[in-house]
Order: sequence, then structure tokens, then C-alpha cells
Amino acid sequence: MSDVTRVGRLEIDQNLRAQNNDWRAQRVGWGIMVSLVIAGALGVFGRGPLSHATARSPRGDVSLEYERFARLGAPLKLKVTLASGSLPSPVRLSISRQYLDRMMIERILPRPVRVRARGEMLDYAFELAGGRASRAEVVFEMQPSQAGVNHGTLGVGGQVLTFRQLVYP
Repeated sequence: MSDVTRVGRLEIDQNLRAQNNDWRAQRVGWGIMVSLVIAGALGVFGRGPLSHATARSPRGDVSLEYERFARLGAPLKLKVTLASGSLPSPVRLSISRQYLDRMMIERILPRPVRVRARGEMLDYAFELAGGRASRAEVVFEMQPSQAGVNHGTLGVGGQVLTFRQLVYP
């Protein structure tokens, strides 16, 4: 229902209820846009403080650094840190096939000396400073090949770490 009011020589057609609803919708839209910008800056859509995660073994001698949120086809890294001088040589690191089936591995540093399929896991063997260094790192550089939630399992020396990544299209 609109009211025609006279302001000076002008006749103004106005519907204050509709105008108030429009203003309310604009404020909600601006709030959503600001929330999306803040979420993006924090890393919800890719790299950033909310995206970076670390999984640690109960003893703390194995850790996995990864991104919680990734983009389809964008590069990402899994960084495994082994902080124990008591690991055997070669060090055997296992990653679930379920996870790797949704990834394209581009490079592994250092290069594994052997790769072997074992059930639902893929075992990588590494010579890491003779296996006696106080700290060693293995980096998997890869790209997601499928969008969706990706569950992964990493095993080292009888310790198992689980992690999850959301891959955006």
C-alpha cells in the first residue's frame, strides 16, 4: 500500500514498510559480504591462520603440518617432522590410499628409497641422515584431484595420525 504525499509541489509515492525491508536486506547483505572477506583473510578458503593445522603423535615425536582448506588443482604440502633419534633406518612412513587416491603427488623430499603397497596404506621408506638425526623432515608436494572432504591417515613407527582436509572446487 503506497501513500501519495505532497512535499512542496512534488507528489511523492512512498511505501515505508517496503523501504524499511529493503534497508534491512541491504544491511544483511553487507554483513554477509564483510563476513566472507574476514573468513577469506583468516584462511577459510585457502591459506591463512585458520587453514594451517598440525597433528601430533601422543608422544610428540611425530608431527604433521597441513592445510585444512585447499583448492582443487592448487598446490599444497604435507610436512612430516620426525623428532626422535631412535627411529630405525630406513624410516617407514605410511599414508592411506584413500587420501592419496584423491591427490596427485608432484614431488617428495627427500626422495623415498622404496615405495610399497600394503593393504589400504602406501609405505614410503626414507634414509634420513642415517636414521639417527635429532630431527628429520619429509615433505609431500601435491595437488588435490577431487573436491570434497578428504580423510587421511599417516603412520610412522607404530604411531598413527589422522587428519582431514576440505577441498573446494
